[in-house]
Amino acid sequence: MSTRAGRRLRAPPRLRYQCRMGDTRLHTCVLCEAVCGVVLEVRGGKILSVRGDADDPFSRGHVCPKAAALPDVVSDPDRVREPLRRSGDRWEPVPWRAALDEAADRLAEVRRRHGPDSVGLYLGNPTVHGHGATLGALLLARTIGGRSRF
Repeated sequence: MSTRAGRRLRAPPRLRYQCRMGDTRLHTCVLCEAVCGVVLEVRGGKILSVRGDADDPFSRGHVCPKAAALPDVVSDPDRVREPLRRSGDRWEPVPWRAALDEAADRLAEVRRRHGPDSVGLYLGNPTVHGHGATLGALLLARTIGGRSRF
């Protein structure tokens, strides 16, 4: 806490528990365009529960089944957590740098052979709800240069 002109300043009650390591975290669900405010109960890196954030000005405490299923999505044992390359009938992990280099090389080859409109770019759920992904997608679209945007 700091002081200003002799008064103690405090974080609003809503934000105080957000910054604490551990149990309760405020978040925004990015699985669809509704971007519902959610309250996550977390322990040891595992989401224990999800509920609507009653203080969220848009969702007002309501969530859809997608948001309620976030713990299952995050902890799904089949969730892809690293780049994979198919090798016959198996998938093998690939380092990020190698995966990105290969993707760039292969996209450049398709574009060189067939023109910039041969590479399509999709911007939709949930990508457009993350600022970083949206800004990166705009740069990618400019770099590709084609008109195939969906």
